[in-house]
Amino acid sequence: MYFLSINRVRQEVAPGFLGPVVGAHVQWLKGLISQGVVRQAGKWGEAGGMVIILAKDQTEAEAIQEQDPLVVSKLVTYELARFYPDVELG
Repeated sequence: MYFLSINRVRQEVAPGFLGPVVGAHVQWLKGLISQGVVRQAGKWGEAGGMVIILAKDQTEAEAIQEQDPLVVSKLVTYELARFYPDVELG
């Protein structure tokens, strides 16, 4: 199953606080992409991002998203929902 996570920077977080954690966030994503767990990720809007996660269920997808260094640092919040692709890429 696919899940879409929309991540938003918390309003009270000053932009300068993100910088030190972004590198760890990108490395975390690259690791999951290489494992086939994350299918796509990128910036979403002006103050957030999105991640498409392949997981067996919502609980597993939440556990994956909870490991994001930006979530662990409490710099972003996320909203997770099942994603139903119309066309699979392979």
